[in-house]
Amino acid sequence: MEELYEQTWNAYKEEKYFMAIAWADMALTTYGDSIALAPKFEYVKAISRGKIEVVDTLISDLKRIIEKYPNSEI
Repeated sequence: MEELYEQTWNAYKEEKYFMAIAWADMALTTYGDSIALAPKFEYVKAISRGKIEVVDTLISDLKRIIEKYPNSEI
């Protein structure tokens, strides 16, 4: 799981936003949103979407993460 997160984060850093979104989606679909890394996968997905879509998408995704994971460090 940690390795998949590292791959996802590295894809974002390398500006491979579609790949980062795909890996985040795969992790969340496979393991669910109750895993410890779920908020981080959601965050990488949100900021990746913010790079390829309108800024409003980023804002709404971040608000959703805050509501869904209120106790997360993200």
